[in-house]
Amino acid sequence: ERHGDILLRKKACRNIGGKCVKNRKPCPDDLTLELQPKKQFCYHKKSRCCFQDPTRTSTPSTPIQENCTLGELRYESGTEFNKNCMKYFCKNGKWYTSNQYNAACGVSSFNDDPHFTTFDGILFDWHGHSIYVMSQTGHDLCPETFVYSLFSSCSGISHVTCFHTVYFQPEPNTTNIEIVKAYPLFNSQITINGYTQYINDNPNGELTLLKGDNGTDYPAFAWMTDGCLHVMGYKTEGYLVKICQWGVTVFTYPTMKQNLGGLLGNWDNDTSNDLRFRNGTIMDPPQQIWSNWCDRLIDPIYGNDWK
Repeated sequence: ERHGDILLRKKACRNIGGKCVKNRKPCPDDLTLELQPKKQFCYHKKSRCCFQDPTRTSTPSTPIQENCTLGELRYESGTEFNKNCMKYFCKNGKWYTSNQYNAACGVSSFNDDPHFTTFDGILFDWHGHSIYVMSQTGHDLCPETFVYSLFSSCSGISHVTCFHTVYFQPEPNTTNIEIVKAYPLFNSQITINGYTQYINDNPNGELTLLKGDNGTDYPAFAWMTDGCLHVMGYKTEGYLVKICQWGVTVFTYPTMKQNLGGLLGNWDNDTSNDLRFRNGTIMDPPQQIWSNWCDRLIDPIYGNDWK
């Protein structure tokens, strides 16, 4: 391209004429033909002077858009990824989120106390003091992708527990992400295989590519928006975890439907089978209209089955 520009300018200079009369400018000592594309003046060999090139203007050229990198692949500015619970795209060397949740994704949540809402809308309480499976693919003890959470005592009341840490493995055969909640949330510590990082409140939905294994890229993004910390694997069709001050929302891509286990249930639009043990046994959910909090307590046998 540069060589072509040089040839074009040679022709333009010849068309101007052989005399340096108007718009004469002194030539830099180091001026060479190869440098001419960067100048607004043509160089005339015989008279060894410069004169204005009418084919050149002071209007700046369109800036070159930088590519974005994911793993070993590079993507042009403007590339979009839509098969996630939140779309993201490349813009001039950086990744950004649309900040719009995919309406087709399943939604579940757990809040401090704690209160659970399954993907199919069943509500119950479970006051455990351990690490529990919130959601995972399949029912095996070693799932390929999962969201776990550690619950511990809070508020000084014995039966009340709050989520303390979230463990998230967005892709098979990767180290899980450990997210220790802090106040304010952007001070929450994110650790991957011993590498600790914090997420700043980036403007305009800019994403942070997480790091693990001595600072190498990890296949997940994190960002702050609406006062909540978001973490999502950058590959398609997986989980999105939204961590706020008092609770966590778990989003799942539609292709994960009917293949989920854990306290947040199996997303299949059937409320009768939401409380499923690892061995497939189904337990009736607590009544969904209650007079006090005791009415929606879950049987500890079920809660501990997903420890």
